[in-house]
Amino acid sequence: MEEIEVKVIEVDDSVLNKLDSMGARRLLDADVIVVKYDFHDRALQSQGASLRLEKQGDESKISFNKIVEKGGKKILAEIETKLDDFDSMDGILRAIGMEKVQQYKKHRIAFEFGDFSIAYEKYEGIPALLEIKTSDIDKVYELVRKLGIDERKVKNWSTEELFDYYDITNLLQV
Repeated sequence: MEEIEVKVIEVDDSVLNKLDSMGARRLLDADVIVVKYDFHDRALQSQGASLRLEKQGDESKISFNKIVEKGGKKILAEIETKLDDFDSMDGILRAIGMEKVQQYKKHRIAFEFGDFSIAYEKYEGIPALLEIKTSDIDKVYELVRKLGIDERKVKNWSTEELFDYYDITNLLQV
């Protein structure tokens, strides 16, 4: 699936009530462990791709993401599937020669709202943010305005760029 994914930085907790009052449906409220993998030569990273294993609450999933350019916009192409066993998949990935290159924990409150996937996320050392996924960047800005958030807080950043902005390096330790 191809989608636009942005981060809206430095939001406060009141955005949760606004999303609730707009009719957004809460899907998850849990801590999330994220582990990213790559080969020793960083073949995925060199292609603008990543392989990520996530455990959120009682559920686990594996995702392959690749950033592609279309019409001058960064689009995230993503393939993901649910897993029964986080630890076994970690073992499989390492058995085929992949290495853990990044690991971090965050708290996520996930919402579904129309064709938006919205997550309110808190990382240690970083102000709360929204991660918004949808198919149209104009819809993102419309939603941000409805939430009363300054549009300048919308960033087309990867997680690594977010960490760099806040000078967070301890989250990158495995």
